[in-house]
Amino acid sequence: MIWRCIAYLSLALISGAILTVATLTSYYLADRRSPIRVDSVEVLTPTVEIGGRLQIRTVLTYMRSCKIHSDRQMFDSANHRKLVEDVDFETAPAPLGEPQTIIQTFEVPAYFVPGKAIFQTFPWYACNAVHRYIWPIEPGGLTVEFEIAER
Repeated sequence: MIWRCIAYLSLALISGAILTVATLTSYYLADRRSPIRVDSVEVLTPTVEIGGRLQIRTVLTYMRSCKIHSDRQMFDSANHRKLVEDVDFETAPAPLGEPQTIIQTFEVPAYFVPGKAIFQTFPWYACNAVHRYIWPIEPGGLTVEFEIAER
């Protein structure tokens, strides 16, 4: 009789552990809300000379404190690409729920040609272990257009 009780107790503990892991994993997988709300994006310098500086003002609100990574790049009309330094934060860099205004400045490289150009961001966020190691939150990034003029 005692061995039957030990067997049932062991089975209950193992089943409980499996159910706990499955429940947490399911909860983490279902958690796909973006931790950042982008309120507005404005190009402050819509026309930039080659070698000049592009300025972009972004108003955003951090809704959750998560790891943030954003790949950024610029393309000109001839499809030349410039990789811009990545953005990395382990937690939200500002208070949650309050709109933040960020003005970013980027140098337009000398090898870009005059014409239309774009600046793109490709963010991903990790708010829990599943996001960090398996499946990060990847909302659509931002794409802003600007014009490159001759010097």
